[in-house]
Amino acid sequence: NKQMFYEWFSDKPFKAEFDMILDTLPDFGKLDRCLIHTDLGPHNSIRNKQGEVMLIDLDDAGIGSRHLDLGWPFIMQFVEFNHDTEEMTYRFDLAQSFLRGYFGEEKVSREEYDLLFQGAIQMHISYMQVYGPYAVDSRWKILLFGIEQKEVLWEMIQKES
Repeated sequence: NKQMFYEWFSDKPFKAEFDMILDTLPDFGKLDRCLIHTDLGPHNSIRNKQGEVMLIDLDDAGIGSRHLDLGWPFIMQFVEFNHDTEEMTYRFDLAQSFLRGYFGEEKVSREEYDLLFQGAIQMHISYMQVYGPYAVDSRWKILLFGIEQKEVLWEMIQKES
C-alpha cells in the first residue's frame, strides 16, 4: 500500500518530488494477484542435480501483484551504485536478459513495460529506509537514475524485436 509512503521524508528537500512520483503509481492491490517472492533474482535461486531451479529466501513472500515482483530488479539490482564516488551505471544487458527470460519470444507491450517499471519504483521506495537514515539520500539518487533509464531501455527493447 503506497499510502504509508506519503508520510515519509517530510524533512527531505526532495519530499514534493517524492510525493509526485508516488502519485504516478497505480494501486497494485487492484491488479493481478499471485504468490510473489519480493526479492526475485539469481541470488535467491538454486539449481538441483536434475537441473530444476528452485527459489529460496521466502521470508518476504506473499500475495501481491506480479508487477511488483518482476519490477523489483529494474532499479534495485540493475542500477549499480558506487558508494565511494556516487557514480551509477545501468545494467541494460541484465535487464534485457531478464525480460527475454520472462517473456521468451513474446513481445512485451508498452502497458506491461510501464507496469513493470512502476512496480520497480514502488519496490525501490519500499526499501529506501531499510538501509538506515544515512542511506536515504543515496537511495533517492538511485531511484531517480533508475527512472531515467526507463525510456532508454524501452528503445533498446524495441530495436531487439
